[in-house]
Amino acid sequence: MSDAYTDIARDEKRRERIIDHLKALKECLEFTGGVGELVGLRTKVIVTAVACDAVHGTGYWTLETSLSEGLMERLNGLLARDPVVWEDFLASLQGDYLTEFRKLSPFKNTPSAA
Repeated sequence: MSDAYTDIARDEKRRERIIDHLKALKECLEFTGGVGELVGLRTKVIVTAVACDAVHGTGYWTLETSLSEGLMERLNGLLARDPVVWEDFLASLQGDYLTEFRKLSPFKNTPSAA
């Protein structure tokens, strides 16, 4: 059991790492260059997901993450523009993140349900 200050600090660390992960993922999905550079971007997505998952213990408001589980399959599906993978991914987002990633998705030209 931990105190509230420790839990809130854990929340902040987890939040920062999730933001880093989403930035890396967005950069990877927006990339239009060569294969060598894409490998580096994919690696960054993996590293940032593992960093999120490395924040152990629950926070005051958050739980442990499992972003790295099934990440390669999910990333491959997103890069291949698989509508089912994109639909699942977008359903996990909200607010500005949903708006930004929707613009990159196969659904960018369809009306939003929200």
